[in-house]
Amino acid sequence: VYDYEYDLILRPDINTRGHTQWFYFSVSNTLRNVPYKLNIINMVKSDSLYQDGMQPLICSEKESVATGRVWTRNGTNTSYYQNNIKRKNGHYYYTFTCTFTFPHANDTVYVAYCYPYTYTDLQRYLRRLEEDPKRRQRFRRRVLCQTLAGNNCDLLTITSFGGDPESLRHRRGVVVTGRVHPGESNASWMMKGTLDFLTGSSLDAKILRDNFVFKVVPMLNPDGVINGNYRCSLAGVDLNRVWTDPSKKLHPTIYHTKMMVRRLMDDRELVMFCDYHGHSRKKNVFMYGCERKADRKSQGNQPPIDKMTGSSVQGTRLLERVFPCALSQTAPNIFAYADCNFKVQKSKENTARVVLWREFNLINSFTLEASFAGPAMGAEVGLHYGIERLEEMGHAFCEAMLHYCDPDPTRMQQLLRDLELQNPPKNGYSNISSMQSADMTNSAPSGSNNNNSNPNSSAPNTVNNSEDSEEDDVDSDDSDDDSDYVAQSTARRKTSKKSKNTKKKSSSGSKGSLESKSSKGVGGVKSTKDRVDSGRSLWKAAGATLSSSAANPTREQVSSARSKSSKKLERTSSKGSQSSKLNGSARRLAGEEEATLDSDRSDAYDTGLAGMMDDMVLQGSSMGTQGLPPRPPPRGR
Repeated sequence: VYDYEYDLILRPDINTRGHTQWFYFSVSNTLRNVPYKLNIINMVKSDSLYQDGMQPLICSEKESVATGRVWTRNGTNTSYYQNNIKRKNGHYYYTFTCTFTFPHANDTVYVAYCYPYTYTDLQRYLRRLEEDPKRRQRFRRRVLCQTLAGNNCDLLTITSFGGDPESLRHRRGVVVTGRVHPGESNASWMMKGTLDFLTGSSLDAKILRDNFVFKVVPMLNPDGVINGNYRCSLAGVDLNRVWTDPSKKLHPTIYHTKMMVRRLMDDRELVMFCDYHGHSRKKNVFMYGCERKADRKSQGNQPPIDKMTGSSVQGTRLLERVFPCALSQTAPNIFAYADCNFKVQKSKENTARVVLWREFNLINSFTLEASFAGPAMGAEVGLHYGIERLEEMGHAFCEAMLHYCDPDPTRMQQLLRDLELQNPPKNGYSNISSMQSADMTNSAPSGSNNNNSNPNSSAPNTVNNSEDSEEDDVDSDDSDDDSDYVAQSTARRKTSKKSKNTKKKSSSGSKGSLESKSSKGVGGVKSTKDRVDSGRSLWKAAGATLSSSAANPTREQVSSARSKSSKKLERTSSKGSQSSKLNGSARRLAGEEEATLDSDRSDAYDTGLAGMMDDMVLQGSSMGTQGLPPRPPPRGR
């Protein structure tokens, strides 16, 4: 464009027309301390974490040799906006722009969307594990299948080998997968943290290996990673949308992974499935699960809870939220339970977590999402997640498994009890009430507003679980593809326009109705002066009633007089309203006008009450303050 400004166009995923989000390229022959402006002009998502301060990553060859630093966040004047380039579907592309100043001349600098983790990196890492004399004793590596391009898809089995065969047969299973979307490289760093922990020498890792058999597929889409795709395989298919009926030829990694899970469940109890992902629109690390509808009618059709969860905790309601709660306690500075969501959208019915939950009755079926940016909570707000933090999240997943499946259920029961008390069920059915005889309580969070609302509680009490939430529609697990996003955005815009037009028509119609009814004096909204006069007269009438009935009225007489006056006021205000009632919009407008008359209503009350007291004094009445009618609360607030 200019001497030091360049427009860049991202290549879409192979055999697709979209999915331009992830990038990884190099800039060569640089000049020292010269600002270069780079514009990527064919982004497809309408919003991005760049709008919240996220920066891209750069790696300078000369800088890495001099200082040892590899990837650093860099770039100034970042911006993300819609441009005027129209797409074939009628929508417009978006531009990401950023300015870089390079410290070395004649350097080669790499620019990336997130910390890269290639297929070669994975193969080298697995080779190092196999070459380690201690770690190689704790896992087995084999080829699950070959991809369309002939690349190997690895399957790791991690457990304690060489022990009692009977003990091995009774160990429960855990399945962990990752990198089904090639551009979500932060998922691979979390996976590396999980593998480091499980193959490590710590006592916690040994306990997990002694009690579980872990089946790990670290990279479900090797072809997409090798070819630089953001979301799809070489067939141009989002592999996380084909789990219901995967093709052995077109989607071999998904087909064989699903078959592996089925065979594993035939051999042993399956405790959990978790698929690692990255998220491009939300901050924090969080989970998506599958809400299990629990009521008295459906309980008889459900399999045993301990078989589905692998935990000693009993119960039926909201157990899918227990593990995320345990994870939030294990890593409170990284994992945000408040961002977890457990609704199953129709557009997600073919994803891994939903299919395994539905077909295999697996209650603990999750997607673990890590933001491409950083946390929105704690002491690190405004910073980015580094490789160390992502690996730490992989460690925390294993530690939470240890706590969740502890044979002593005391901790989990206390967590469930606290969550149940904070989030009672809407239909009134409670695990606590149904299981008090067995002293077993179960619960899960369903929607408070503040994690710190109950400082004495051990459980978080906030969850993003609104069915009509925009976050739930747009920012679902698996980082929605462009077609889903466009359809949902278009539907929301149409609904919003329709709603605005309806409100305008309703508002204009109701104003006219109010004006006409007010002019006729039938069912209309009274003016401020009319309301004050009415209040005065009615309260004086109440005083007259009291003075005529007794010289020293009792509390019952005062209440009776007030009741009669209130009924009279209701009859007066509702006179004529039977023939022409206000519609919904008019009533709302009337309510808004009433809200502005609170002070006048209070004045009328005070004036009327003073008149009543004057009349009572003239008649020789004497009454204490305890007999006065209470001040009516303001309406409309």
